Amino acid sequence: MWQSLGNKEEFDELLNQSKNSKSDFLVFKHSYRCGFSSMIKRRFEKEFSSNLIVHEVDVVKDKSLSNYIADQFSIQHESPQIILFKSGEPIFHDSHSGVNADNLTPHLSA
Repeated sequence: MWQSLGNKEEFDELLNQSKNSKSDFLVFKHSYRCGFSSMIKRRFEKEFSSNLIVHEVDVVKDKSLSNYIADQFSIQHESPQIILFKSGEPIFHDSHSGVNADNLTPHLSA
């Protein structure tokens, strides 16, 4: 399931929920303007099967949110990019061709 993530407040709320419940959440950052990013997103949507909600950040429309996430956790902004959080902390991230279910799945909680 995919949900759009549009502002810092929504992101901070996700962090707090994750900390309190010790749960995972995934952020998928990408640009609709970039053909490569769109191709990776389509591939990821086909490959990734999990009950985990994917929180999508449009890096063009929501550049300040994308930068906020990068700055908060010292993870260089890239697009496309996935960042997996557990208990409010990033535990895995990858970008470009590394954005795929095979790379992500071993890091998911059982």
